[in-house]
Amino acid sequence: MLSIHFIVNIYNDISTSYLQLLIFELLIYKFYMNYYKKLLFFQFLLNAYKNMIMII
Repeated sequence: MLSIHFIVNIYNDISTSYLQLLIFELLIYKFYMNYYKKLLFFQFLLNAYKNMIMII
């Protein structure tokens, strides 16, 4: 009886920590994607600026 309870406790600990890790990864991914989009937009602006200079 004690062993089953022990296993259940370990399982609960693992599942909660896994869930926290998943949430953490999702947050990091979201932040990274925002940063990446800004970077791409900045590069796009930079290229447009360079093209304008070439035209002039």
